Amino acid sequence: MTWQKILEGLKREGLVKVENGYIICSRCGFSVRLVNGEVGVAMARMYSHFLDKHRDDVLKIKCSNGNCMRLISVHLPEWMIRELERLVMEGYFPSRSEAIRVAVHQLIMSVRGGGLRNNMLVMGR
Repeated sequence: MTWQKILEGLKREGLVKVENGYIICSRCGFSVRLVNGEVGVAMARMYSHFLDKHRDDVLKIKCSNGNCMRLISVHLPEWMIRELERLVMEGYFPSRSEAIRVAVHQLIMSVRGGGLRNNMLVMGR
């Protein structure tokens, strides 16, 4: 993974912005100057800043191929966890996390597409 891809992912997550030749921390305004467009040195300094000042936030972020994800905690009934583990063991998904990501994505697409709008009362809305 290149620093450029990490920078793009952090920008998408709203953690940093790039303005007038600076990478700026969206949380506190700390900035690092891009010298001759060199992203690597600036991003190394910004990453060090995040570890020093926003460590808990950084540890909850996982970037892969320029896509950044944040860790969230979810309480699930035991039977759902068993079924998730079974789906992983049977090879449907590489991990429980991926199965949950797929399910949440499908839920969002269904709601945004109008498929669940009529059933929202059932879900407590």
